Amino acid sequence: MKISSSIFCRSFKYKFPSKYKIKFLPKTPSLRIIKKNLVYIIKNNDKYYWAILRCPCGCKNVISLSLSDSKDLYWTLSVTDYGYPTLTPSIKQIKGCYSHFYLKNGDIVWC
Repeated sequence: MKISSSIFCRSFKYKFPSKYKIKFLPKTPSLRIIKKNLVYIIKNNDKYYWAILRCPCGCKNVISLSLSDSKDLYWTLSVTDYGYPTLTPSIKQIKGCYSHFYLKNGDIVWC
């Protein structure tokens, strides 16, 4: 039995989604240009302010996370040598899709 390469590619992508990467910016990007599998880090003078990403569930909501420890609720960012981000603690949508996940070394880990 011959398996179509297009079917194999689709199932391969489904089982092994792309890792998230980092893109540093000096200011918040327009919502139109925020792409999936990218975490936009708003940075100024070596200080991180925000992490912005599309929800990984596919709903296309934009998630904004404070990286500033001056806020009551904030996330911590670490980046591997290959540019894969980890954000802690977990990320939980409290409206809309209600997704709850971790971003660890560029991978989404669902709760």
